[in-house]
Amino acid sequence: GSVKRKIERIGGKVSLRESNSKVGPCISDNGNFILDVDFGALENPGELEARLNRIAGVVDNGIFPAEIIDRVIVGGKSAKILKK
Repeated sequence: GSVKRKIERIGGKVSLRESNSKVGPCISDNGNFILDVDFGALENPGELEARLNRIAGVVDNGIFPAEIIDRVIVGGKSAKILKK
């Protein structure tokens, strides 16, 4: 099955990211389509990250489980660094 269907089977609401600078979807530098997925509130981000990474065709994801980070930088007019 497709990557989209496999992600939907584990609870994600998938949409193909549309480009703001051209007509059509966003495509990575390596030629891959970029999907935005909403899983709602994550109770176990580490487990979800591992499940996503096991799906053939998923190149990467933007989930950063607490176990692998020690600070978050929040950008904007006044950047903030949040530490564990």
